[in-house]
Amino acid sequence: DIGSYMWTCQVIKCGNPVCVSLSGSDLGCLRIWPDPDTGAVAVTEDTFMCPRCHRDSGTPMPYKIQGYSVRQDFLFRNYFPLLAVFLSWSGFGSPYAANVIKMTLEEHYRRDKSRLRIATRSLKAGNNIPGAMTPAFDWMKRFNYEGNLLICVNTHSDTETGFLVVSGTAENPGSVPINELLSNYIGDSNLKDATHAISAINKTSGAGPCYRGLVICCCGATGRLSSSANLLKRLVHDNIFDFVLTFAGVSTLDPIVVPALNRFIENVYIYDLAIWDALEESFGEDRHALNQTPVFLSYADIRTEDNVRRRIVHTRVLAYSNLKDGRPWGLDIYRCGNQECQAPAYNMIFHPHGKQWYGNKWLNTRMKYLCMQCNTTRKSIACPTWIHAARTQNYGRVWYEWPLSKAQERDIGIIS
Repeated sequence: DIGSYMWTCQVIKCGNPVCVSLSGSDLGCLRIWPDPDTGAVAVTEDTFMCPRCHRDSGTPMPYKIQGYSVRQDFLFRNYFPLLAVFLSWSGFGSPYAANVIKMTLEEHYRRDKSRLRIATRSLKAGNNIPGAMTPAFDWMKRFNYEGNLLICVNTHSDTETGFLVVSGTAENPGSVPINELLSNYIGDSNLKDATHAISAINKTSGAGPCYRGLVICCCGATGRLSSSANLLKRLVHDNIFDFVLTFAGVSTLDPIVVPALNRFIENVYIYDLAIWDALEESFGEDRHALNQTPVFLSYADIRTEDNVRRRIVHTRVLAYSNLKDGRPWGLDIYRCGNQECQAPAYNMIFHPHGKQWYGNKWLNTRMKYLCMQCNTTRKSIACPTWIHAARTQNYGRVWYEWPLSKAQERDIGIIS
């Protein structure tokens, strides 16, 4: 998209914009020059069909491709307007996560800035004024809410409750549950009007779907604790958001996770990937990020059947299996099976046991462990059936429904 001219594919339901070169002095991914002898052109802006549509229809392209990316599937873009709201705790000083994501979105929308609205607000005492967000949501109202919504919260979380810090200092923070934070900083009426309108759009098979997303970049208690995770799940089950993403580890280091988080947001709001695919193709391909913390994602899989859209809600954790660091199948909550011991995973030593499998069968590899606390040894432990290999280019990535049931907890040694 750096060319002098941007042409839009004229095929119905496509509309891909592609940069074109019309003469030797132009830059562009497609070279559509006049014939040097006759001056005739093989295609005009009114008859232009993009490379992907040509390939889909089996027709040759009457122009020369000078770019590489225009041949790929990710050429497709999400063309709905986007309202992106960033709420960052003032105690951070510089809102690193918000800055990175904002700059990326602004770059993607630079050719049509009218389709992007960014609103920011600091999380601090006395700053919870919902009316400050009304102009941003009125912007969505102007096009009848037929657009995407992203709310990105960047703060600390309370390790005991998973509540989010909105005031105070690191030594004496004040925290609230996510529903209270949204009410105080977004406003009940703003959120209700937008989410209800987008929900109605998404029920119609001929429009959308438009995405309503909530991203919480904070320490892992918010997605790790069952009570907090269930509260996040409810936001998707109640059709307020189409996805909620946060982390489910212990600590979260922004410089490590934000690049993958930024890619996830790009995948959903720019490249229009399905929500779970967007996660696997961001965090699933970033070992540094996933090795630092598992990722919690509650999302609605929107499917069209008989011209009717249906929402199927899934809540999962994507994790990285690392036996050396005491995370078998990504589970740092694994416990010693000795009922009188129940040592945590960091006091256990794990190794593969028996035949080691690779490729898409790597989960067939069994393991053994030695508990350093009670000296219990157990061997030939099979992977529980509720743990699934993620669809990524690298093995070691797993996912499972979250929170775990009592039966699943017993499978990994948790008795209490």
